Amino acid sequence: MRAERAGAVREAVAALPAELREAVVLFEYEDKSHAEIAAIVRVTPKAVETRLYRARQQLRKALAGYLV
Repeated sequence: MRAERAGAVREAVAALPAELREAVVLFEYEDKSHAEIAAIVRVTPKAVETRLYRARQQLRKALAGYLV
């Protein structure tokens, strides 16, 4: 079950639009702050916050069957 869930998460993240996927990967997997991500992708920290919010919304929908 754990491997199936991990695969579903990888697929859902891969299916995100590039700018949202980039924000999620940098924040969740590379442990970067909003300010660090903003500097890397050359947007404002608020834009990073918005991208993460939108990405999480899409991931919730895509992974609804796995959420309890």
